[in-house]
Amino acid sequence: MQKYYTILTDVGVEKVRNAILNNVKIEVSQIAVGDGAGDYYEPVQTMNALKNEVWRGPVHELKTQGHEKIIVNSIIPSDVGGFFVREIGLFDSENELIAIGSLPETRKTSIGEGALQDIHLSMEISISNSDVFEITTDPTILLASKKDLEDVKEVVAESIEAINLQVSSLSTEVDKNKNAIAAINNVRAIKGTITIPKDGWEASGNEDYPLMIDIDIPNLTSEHSLDIKVGIEDGITWLNCNPFETIESMDGIVRIFAESELERDVTASYKVVI
Repeated sequence: MQKYYTILTDVGVEKVRNAILNNVKIEVSQIAVGDGAGDYYEPVQTMNALKNEVWRGPVHELKTQGHEKIIVNSIIPSDVGGFFVREIGLFDSENELIAIGSLPETRKTSIGEGALQDIHLSMEISISNSDVFEITTDPTILLASKKDLEDVKEVVAESIEAINLQVSSLSTEVDKNKNAIAAINNVRAIKGTITIPKDGWEASGNEDYPLMIDIDIPNLTSEHSLDIKVGIEDGITWLNCNPFETIESMDGIVRIFAESELERDVTASYKVVI
């Protein structure tokens, strides 16, 4: 016989036979390990407990390999330790030992020993019909290896970094919008009325618009935007002189160009955007 092996116990054999005859399932729930009471030994079918159990935990995975073998896996987490592992047992939902095996001697270190490690447990059990087994798990238990947790941490860290980049980008856009809104809020307009007189026009030196006139507008500079509108009442008179659409803004003065003189004075409204 091999030095390290797993066998069904008498209880396990009987339960497999009963499951096949009655078409029911054997619910496997827990794996336990022991130190063999300090030494290696050869497990036998009559055993109903490990010699010296040191840890027990939920079954992590149950796989079938063909119809004559099942593989049961679990993990001893890194925060458990301080013992040797030499024996292993599989328990069903009725807390009865249905399979037992031997393992190569392994030291499971503790936190106090300064070395943390997971131990992955695996039992391969030869049976007459693997279909009679199923796994029973507690949905409140989350079983993960140290590597699983590290992988999750890495994914979470990458997600956080991506979120931070998005937040940073949004913050930049918000700042831009705030600046734009502030700029709009800081815009002030000075409104008033002016009289564009019939008399006082001078030669402009422009062939198309030979006449010009300067009109005083307080607070106006060449950097300001100026809008001049003539009302409906004076509109025809204003248009008859064929004014030039472009005007020149200077400090305190607006210069207006036209093709001909006005027939009479015209009143206009203005808005200086500061």
